[in-house]
Amino acid sequence: MKNPLLVLSKNDIICLLKDREEDVINCVESAYLLHALGESSCPYSSFLRFPGRRCERMIALPAYLGGEISRAGIKWISSFPSNLKEGLPRASASIILNSMDTGRPEVLLEGSVISAVRTAASAALAVDVLNRLDGIGGFGMIGCGVVQWEILRFIKYVNPDIDKVFLFDVDINRARSFEAKLKDVYGELRCEVTSSVSDLNSKSNLVSIATTAVEPHIVEWGNVVGKMLVLNISLRDLDPELILSANNVVDDVEHVCRENTSVDLAVKKAKGSWKPQKVLSRFLNGHDSPLSFDERPIVFSPFGLGILDVALSTLVFDLANQQNIGTKVSNFNG
Repeated sequence: MKNPLLVLSKNDIICLLKDREEDVINCVESAYLLHALGESSCPYSSFLRFPGRRCERMIALPAYLGGEISRAGIKWISSFPSNLKEGLPRASASIILNSMDTGRPEVLLEGSVISAVRTAASAALAVDVLNRLDGIGGFGMIGCGVVQWEILRFIKYVNPDIDKVFLFDVDINRARSFEAKLKDVYGELRCEVTSSVSDLNSKSNLVSIATTAVEPHIVEWGNVVGKMLVLNISLRDLDPELILSANNVVDDVEHVCRENTSVDLAVKKAKGSWKPQKVLSRFLNGHDSPLSFDERPIVFSPFGLGILDVALSTLVFDLANQQNIGTKVSNFNG
């Protein structure tokens, strides 16, 4: 079959990534390190928004990653929070990888699984590198959706001793459903649905925020006990004053200081006198020493670079070829 296009469905990808947490985390780490070495091209994500519809958006994330991966691709992902009321996933996505020999598309992948998994692996990697807590006394999760479930899975993989999880969601039914699933899958975990973000923060020293918020709604840390590491995954929940009061780490300074993220709003509020300086890759490659906790929470804000999608999609593509999984379209490229 000459120049076929391989099509990989959501179920194909779930099957290929089953029990591969270590491979996925290593893949994400390699992408960050290649990016730090300049072995990448990662243009700004392009946001498509719609008049009169503040919550919905579509985003194009083109990227090239060199090294052993040597592939270019693009993710086209939509976020429609109103889908949740219809029993549909909030996000849907497609990813295309192109050959660097011919420029032709080689594989079309369902992208929502890859997007959620690479985000979760990035969070787990950050916890593994930045965590200087004296044990994780409680893992707080603000937002109870698909991405948070993957974050729990990957963080539990790198921190198997976590035994307490606290949940908060503006939709109490979603939090209860998440709790039920958590107890079914992780029977050993103690779980509690909290009444507020402040309540959750008072019981957790590791907090993950993954919501559909489009503007800041968390304006204080609350009665935090001891040191806290915050994964600012959805990027727009924290008031800029909280960002300015924290010890900040990002995945890419220029990318995260855009599109009205909490970090972007903090930079604007500071009127040029402040910008995040600490980048995760410098901790991964040993250029920066581990952070010491002080009175400020450590906040990790990953913009979610397209290089991660290219790296993980390449891993999935290679596994699919090895296992002869997927549907080949023989005449797609002519």
